Amino acid sequence: PRAGSELTDAIPSPAVETYASRERTNATTYTYTNGDGDEALMARAQSGDADAFADLYDRHGERAMRVAGAICQEAGGAEDAVRLSFLAIWRDRARFGPEHGSFKAWSMGIVSIRAAGPKVTVEQVIALAYFGELSHTEIASQLDLPAGSVKGRMRLGLEKMRKQMGALR
Repeated sequence: PRAGSELTDAIPSPAVETYASRERTNATTYTYTNGDGDEALMARAQSGDADAFADLYDRHGERAMRVAGAICQEAGGAEDAVRLSFLAIWRDRARFGPEHGSFKAWSMGIVSIRAAGPKVTVEQVIALAYFGELSHTEIASQLDLPAGSVKGRMRLGLEKMRKQMGALR
């Protein structure tokens, strides 16, 4: 997110400054605060620590773009989905708890729902599995689906891809 965007406008100013300074440097060389895990960072974010939330965005923003991009298949829609997802995560950070699974699973579920809209799609399930790196169980939990439905949609999606690949030969 860039300073002045809807996301940075909604987050306290220390995080906006952090985002802006990270954009001027190589984000791939950024080292995370105290090596905290995602859940520890989220606990700090829940206490209002905007820098901890910035760390979470740095860790998961690229993955979120891959998930949203695979579902939306257009850069603008994917960027909007990620921006709105992280804005929602910041605003609803108090709701996150262990019952939601890992922060990665929870946040990628939110991203996929924003990208796909109200209907769960085969593309959404495949994007969460391959680009979001979530297990069938994590996908089922985040999309509120039975694990069998996730596996079935995954199978259908892979069959569809196999047919499309065969047609290209």
